[in-house]
Amino acid sequence: MEKNNKGMTKQQYNDKLTNWYMVNLCWGVIGILALMAVRQGYRYGTSIAYMQPLVWTLTGIFAILTLGLFVIGKVNNLKRGINYGWFMLACTGVSLWLSVYNKIRPVMEQIVKNVVGNDAFVLTSFWNIRIPMILISAYLIVSFVWVAIKIIKR
Repeated sequence: MEKNNKGMTKQQYNDKLTNWYMVNLCWGVIGILALMAVRQGYRYGTSIAYMQPLVWTLTGIFAILTLGLFVIGKVNNLKRGINYGWFMLACTGVSLWLSVYNKIRPVMEQIVKNVVGNDAFVLTSFWNIRIPMILISAYLIVSFVWVAIKIIKR
């Protein structure tokens, strides 16, 4: 049974927050490295043919794992299962993004052209991998600030 946060000592609370951030940092770095590996797959003409089916397959696998983790977490009342379910949901979202990027790119490009006012603006496949990397980095920075504030305030 988990202790209530109010019953924890300051040191225990700080350790719990630090551990939470370190787990997020590790998974964030793994996510960025995985995106870099996917980017390598798109660099060569011979591998482009199988990258799209591979990414769709990963999306399906991640979706099934997400559903399974949420069900296991709810049935067995495991907070860890639900937390991993949220992580797998993020993996599913990134895989889905990689799968449909070429279909939504023209719409995004038109929106950016209208906002910026530059008709020569082009969204390249460079952003296919960079946007998820930027989001992961932003999440890690915001998480770090949140943990620092929580530790200082308590």
